[in-house]
Amino acid sequence: MARWGLSLGLAGRALAQDPQPCNASVLCHPTYAAQAASVVRILTTNNNNGTGFLIRNPVPGGNPFVLTALHVVDPDDNGVLDPAELALIADPFTAGRFFIFFDYTSPCGAATIPGLLSAPNLVGALVRAYSADNDYVLLELRAPAPITANYANLKFPNSPQDGSFVIHHPRGTTKRIGFGNNGSFSSGGYFNVSMQDGRPAGGSSGGPLFDNDDRRAYAFMAQGSTDCRDGCGSVSEICNPYKFISLYDAWYGSVSSGGVSSLGFWLSGGGGGGGNPNDPPPPPPNEYAGGIPSLLTGPTVVCSIAKFELPNYPAGLPAGLTLHCELSSNLREVSRTANGIMVEPNFNAAQTGGPGFVTAAVTNAAVSPLALAISRSRLDVQVGTPANTPITITNQTNGTSFTTGQGGNLLICAGQQNILLASYGGPGGLTGGIGLWQFPADWGVSQGFGNSASVSPFAASSGSIVFFPGNSCGQSIIPAVIPATVSSFGGCGRSLSAVLELRVWPNPADNDLNIGLGPVEGGAARSAGDLPQFLRLFSALGQLVRESAWPSGQLRATLSVRGLPPGVYLLHATFAGHVEVRQVVVGQPAGGLSN
Repeated sequence: MARWGLSLGLAGRALAQDPQPCNASVLCHPTYAAQAASVVRILTTNNNNGTGFLIRNPVPGGNPFVLTALHVVDPDDNGVLDPAELALIADPFTAGRFFIFFDYTSPCGAATIPGLLSAPNLVGALVRAYSADNDYVLLELRAPAPITANYANLKFPNSPQDGSFVIHHPRGTTKRIGFGNNGSFSSGGYFNVSMQDGRPAGGSSGGPLFDNDDRRAYAFMAQGSTDCRDGCGSVSEICNPYKFISLYDAWYGSVSSGGVSSLGFWLSGGGGGGGNPNDPPPPPPNEYAGGIPSLLTGPTVVCSIAKFELPNYPAGLPAGLTLHCELSSNLREVSRTANGIMVEPNFNAAQTGGPGFVTAAVTNAAVSPLALAISRSRLDVQVGTPANTPITITNQTNGTSFTTGQGGNLLICAGQQNILLASYGGPGGLTGGIGLWQFPADWGVSQGFGNSASVSPFAASSGSIVFFPGNSCGQSIIPAVIPATVSSFGGCGRSLSAVLELRVWPNPADNDLNIGLGPVEGGAARSAGDLPQFLRLFSALGQLVRESAWPSGQLRATLSVRGLPPGVYLLHATFAGHVEVRQVVVGQPAGGLSN
């Protein structure tokens, strides 16, 4: 029995005579298209041909794996890949060549085959695990697979299955399919399978063996006779039976006696970090999902209508493929596109804004329900604030507050400044200077900056404040309406302006800003408690640009404005229990000032 690695030069794009006329093209059996799309042809650094098959990488963002026989990629066939040989495989542009060809097929019954370079291909791969005892090597591609590719569905029985088929590239030709009888287990650790037609030959090593019932790969080609030549001849020809290595054995590998890591370590997610690659892997799963490679793309924050799509299918899914989508409860579907879905926040959901997800699944309807080619791709997102998220507005001047959905009014003091602060009652909410305010027109000077505002109504009245809460979306979402009652002059809180006055000069200022306290005519005497504690200067966008503690026991303080861009700023003087706000101009803004 020989290990196959047929030496053939790299063919060009021209048609050539088929070296395997008695081996049926895989296109003669269209119901096996999903499995055929997972099989690749390998051309190695020493011009050896082999077969491999694509396996899904469970690590998010990881490139696909290819599993093949170790002797296909081992130049000296000694069961060890030394650093130089690893470099030949991984970096072919400077050290050699190593090619993976996808979708290398020819029409059913054709007497000629296309040139190899007509097939999509990738160059180079990283060796992740191999074993001389089990004759396997697991490669990670250097880039994603093309859209015509598919991942094989796997399973891990430790005995041959009844009725199997192999897809392979015998003698380096286009993709072929062969069907075998019931296998047997040999004492050497192989599965022995006799092929009824489409028999392997040199270049078939690494070809996956599928169970015909569920279409899952469970072994791969390892050895056979070189006497099969063109694949023609009777069933009793000397090339039968063929020897296959089970994925069950490859899962555990054989690190202790010639090898690196195990298939199980990488397929159980070990490549994502953590764990020792040479430690025994966990038991294999009953099934390992393959499917159609698809990477779901879209925004990470959903504020309004957002599009999520599969970029592998820019013109839409090919015939026979169906897109299924699943959304978290705080998202809802708006419409479908040719290759994706449009969603928006589900403001009527019981769940508030915050973490969410979009999942896309592609199924292949051309195969039986037991062998659906499924690819699931999930994207985690942050969802905007729904309508029922509570917003609390606190009047820091008098200590009162109002929360949406709980009834009542917010008390506003007439005749003085009221400092309002908005807070959000859920995850992922108010951030930075985001937020918009609307006030009744007869309230006089009222301004809102981000999640804070200053209102100064002149007389007793009532009205509503409208606050548009900003969240992680970076924009306003759903407004909160706050009914407010304005008390009579001096009728609530601590009317600071009745006893002293906060003065700011010069205004405009270029270098230093002076802040002082002086009595209002007829006002009461001041105490130490009447002095500010902190001074903070904010830009018109709500950014803190200067901050200083008030000098202890002093009636005057200085705040430097040197180096600040010209413009309008807000000075916050923080007293015990309230804040006074003054508008300050730094420099001479463009266009000058008007009274």
